Amino acid sequence: MSVRSPGPQEKRFRRALLRAAGALAIAVLGFSSQSAEAFTRSATIATASDARAATASSGTVLGGFTSQGWPVVVVFSKNEKRIAVVETGLEMTCTSGESFAQLDGWAHLAIRANGGTHIAIAIPPKPGTSASITGGSDSFTATVNRSRSKILGEWDLRLDFSLANGQTDQCDSGPVTFAAKL
Repeated sequence: MSVRSPGPQEKRFRRALLRAAGALAIAVLGFSSQSAEAFTRSATIATASDARAATASSGTVLGGFTSQGWPVVVVFSKNEKRIAVVETGLEMTCTSGESFAQLDGWAHLAIRANGGTHIAIAIPPKPGTSASITGGSDSFTATVNRSRSKILGEWDLRLDFSLANGQTDQCDSGPVTFAAKL
């Protein structure tokens, strides 16, 4: 079986997706609401340094979009047995009627023999000045094809907040599907 090298058009597409993911990170982190600012990442969630390290020593890179229209970038490890990093933006809708965009990502996810990968965490309480996280959950489930040229999956992020004035709010992305390919 031969492996085809990406052509110039595919390389431009990949570079554009990575630039879009970087712009997405800047936009989401720069223009998020007070609630989103209160969200600090768990150690299992991808960080900017994870993304830089993954792209520096990466294998295949896939790109696509979520059902909410956000770009998603998937970077495999060189041996393609792990997802080095996967990132996207999620539209969060709150019970108060507020909404905001939140960057979310995962790093170092093992891929099972059947192509599946899954991770879910409970987000612990975290105090903040204007808003505190009282809990939440974050999950990612995906299936990768054998040739590592396509991935389909679902994200779900839920955050519970307590505001300084005593109000509480629950914000949820709902199930967000995505597809990415070479």
